[in-house]
Amino acid sequence: MFPERLRALRRGKGITLKQLAKALNKNISRGEAKNTESQIGNWERGERNPNYLEVKKLADYFDVSIDYLVGRYNNDQVDLAKAMITSSKLTYNDTPLDN
Repeated sequence: MFPERLRALRRGKGITLKQLAKALNKNISRGEAKNTESQIGNWERGERNPNYLEVKKLADYFDVSIDYLVGRYNNDQVDLAKAMITSSKLTYNDTPLDN
């Protein structure tokens, strides 16, 4: 599930493997290895698996949950009661909602 979701998210944004690697490397921590297009291609083909920190960077970049990225959650349904108790900002058609 992860390889398919990663590929779909990347293609949906219309970016190449190289562009994704560059974006992930923008806020790299000291001593952390840089991401490469080859590495991300291996993830998309299911030949290798990223570690937790890499999955977290991908989820942050694509603005999705880690659960969605690894296939534990589908983004097609939202429990409104849970959304209302979250500290996240709610929007409708990119317009912020308030009380």
